[in-house]
Amino acid sequence: MKHISIPPERALDLSLTRILESLDQACRALGIPYLLTGAMAREILLVHGYGLPPGRATRDVDFGLQVPDWARFQALKTILFAAQEFQPDPNIPHRIYSVAETLGLRMPVDLVPFGGIETPKGTLAWPPDGAFVMDVRGFEVAFSHGVQVAIKPGLEVLLPNPASMTVMKTLAWKDRGKVTQGRDAIDLVELLLRAEDIIGLQVLYDDHLEIVEASGGDPQLAAAHILGIEARLAAGGSMAQEIASILDKGMNENFVTQVLGGGEEMPFAARSNAIKKILNAFINGLQADVTPKARVKHSTIRQIGRDSWPNGRT
Repeated sequence: MKHISIPPERALDLSLTRILESLDQACRALGIPYLLTGAMAREILLVHGYGLPPGRATRDVDFGLQVPDWARFQALKTILFAAQEFQPDPNIPHRIYSVAETLGLRMPVDLVPFGGIETPKGTLAWPPDGAFVMDVRGFEVAFSHGVQVAIKPGLEVLLPNPASMTVMKTLAWKDRGKVTQGRDAIDLVELLLRAEDIIGLQVLYDDHLEIVEASGGDPQLAAAHILGIEARLAAGGSMAQEIASILDKGMNENFVTQVLGGGEEMPFAARSNAIKKILNAFINGLQADVTPKARVKHSTIRQIGRDSWPNGRT
């Protein structure tokens, strides 16, 4: 598992840090392994970790909780509410809100259980009637391919690596693309556009020159292709093919138009073509035949913040 640290000069907002600390303490008290997911995880890793420009603004905090049953999940909510640090949402079963008077900021926090609680495996049906169903397969992929991030000394949070983020975002878009107005599609394309910076030009040209050349010398397309290979290695061939099919079908439906919802100076047709090119590069990586020998080369996590803390902690 990769370990990185957030440099002090790119520290998180104090209120967000307090929210993460509170959830971390509650999960540890009950022995619940967890990971931070969603757009907030992307921003922490890419903006606070790598120092890249901010992406789509978000105020949501999403947590995946590996629990054996609903009793353990309810026990966590009981602890959070008892401390008067969080309040329930009356209408959404997986959402709670941080209490501003206690934690400094009112923020929606989504708690999504996975693991032994799934029925059938890969599917979560919320009680009492199971009418609200979620595909949680991406959580297991992300949990198995996470990045341990030191938010500050004494607080480490598991985040999905960039490749497993693409898996989660694609499956989320399939499930809720219409409801969330394309936010998952936007997040996925942002990851692909930033893959060049995530991997780094030196690694691209030193370790993946053949992919750069096959991509017409375009490092951005080559990086998206490599991220696709990483996603395939993380998710497995069957799920990688499913993700490729979802995106291929999506490009013929509303995926690209959802991404293009924001205004840009570049003409619509040019932006549409650019998005399709980078999605196709990612799909090609998902469908690549990667030999065991070649797998050793593929890593989308650069080492950052190794000596960020005064005590040298990483």
